[in-house]
Amino acid sequence: MKVKYESLVNDKDMKVDNSVRKVSDIDDEQRNLTSKTPFSKVPCSMIYSGLIYSATSSLFFSITRVIVKHLKNVHPAQLSVCRFFGIFLLSIPMVIKEGGDPLGPNDLRLFLILRGIVGATNLFLRFYSMQHLPIGEAAVIVSSVPVFVSIFACICLNESCGFVQSMAAILTMIGLTFIMKLPFLFDFVNHSSITHSTTSDLNTENDRLYGLIAAFSSTLFAASVFIILRKVKKAHQSIILFNFGWVAIIESVIIAAIFDGFTIPATIKEWFLMCLVAVFGFCGQYALTLSLKTEEAGPVSVVRAALDVTLTMIWQLLFFSEYPDIWTVIGTILVLGSVTVIGLRKWFLRFPEDSNIRRLCNI
Repeated sequence: MKVKYESLVNDKDMKVDNSVRKVSDIDDEQRNLTSKTPFSKVPCSMIYSGLIYSATSSLFFSITRVIVKHLKNVHPAQLSVCRFFGIFLLSIPMVIKEGGDPLGPNDLRLFLILRGIVGATNLFLRFYSMQHLPIGEAAVIVSSVPVFVSIFACICLNESCGFVQSMAAILTMIGLTFIMKLPFLFDFVNHSSITHSTTSDLNTENDRLYGLIAAFSSTLFAASVFIILRKVKKAHQSIILFNFGWVAIIESVIIAAIFDGFTIPATIKEWFLMCLVAVFGFCGQYALTLSLKTEEAGPVSVVRAALDVTLTMIWQLLFFSEYPDIWTVIGTILVLGSVTVIGLRKWFLRFPEDSNIRRLCNI
């Protein structure tokens, strides 16, 4: 009887222990499910849900680009503040539900703050490039982020960098050169023919050059964000978004104050569009977070890059009548091809080593 009683007590204690497990522990298990499970055993519903989340994030982000391009009279720093207020405010209920310290674990706080600083700089430069370039060109340049993430991972995280990554990086740089059409490399290109009706949008060659510099710099900062996120992957996504929001708000306010970028929206339409920047920015960021929880980064990057560029090109034609020239088309194909190769390579690595597809691709 004593043995039986002790067994019942132990079973009861185990049930209590299991019932009080933190939500973050459960989320960690979900986040790592696909990384620890062979691809063949991952449920199809989980794979498709991850890709759907990725596509949804691309839709929200592409619409945000259209709004930013439309709001030419609003400084990029002010638009960044609106975006980050949306992320900050909408992440508060998630943090309250999660519980724990909203500033995150002590050993990760520095990285969480750094993530906010780098992310805020990335978004400011991205918004600036959207207002000074055709949004399709800006989207293609930004879509090359996975290639630069692979390069940074080799440098900062000592990850392997083989022939595939090297060739993808070279092709990406060639593609970006075609898209940028830098004057000292493409003197024979008539810049007024880049688009049929965007002369008033680009204004001057200096504006275009500044936009190109901002877009390329944004890509480097975005790649750095992914490296930092790997450092804070143990933190719950609500903690990451919350700290990203308040740090980015402070930086964006400082940038707007330095450049005298605060203006009062002139119409109700501008107020409404600025609110949409905040809401769509949060929705896109949250959908991207969910996609990375339920799917590998490789397929997510491929879907995001393809849909980001495709949707943005469609909006560019429909709303701004901006037509890409042959150099932009060639550069887009090279960049998207490189991103696809990098993404699919990461995906194929999930297959068993003796699988036919890995032997076929020599991975």
